[in-house]
Amino acid sequence: MIRVKLKRDRFSARRGGGSKALDVFCNKCNNVVIIYQKDGPGPLLRCYADRIIYPKHYLSEGISYVKEMPKLVCNDCNAVIGIPTRYKEHGEDRLAFNMIKAAFKKKVSKQVRVIN
Repeated sequence: MIRVKLKRDRFSARRGGGSKALDVFCNKCNNVVIIYQKDGPGPLLRCYADRIIYPKHYLSEGISYVKEMPKLVCNDCNAVIGIPTRYKEHGEDRLAFNMIKAAFKKKVSKQVRVIN
């Protein structure tokens, strides 16, 4: 079980709060690729690198260019789940992964214990 405190900042406030941890699975082999903090309602169109809880090598710390980011891939079957991008809309400038809709599925994580 991973113990984590979900981030609360201007980005989560802008999306109306309601943060939850999601397991993102490879659609091909059902392997958990990442655990992600989703803020607000709606579909999972992109995953912001600073909201990835696990694994740590996808975090954007120390990375400032999209070209330095790896693709979001499944460790078991090497299927590409997301493509690196920089999201620049609504006053944001954040590194993210554009998710490939047919390549993944998600559900609320049972692997994360939220610490208040």
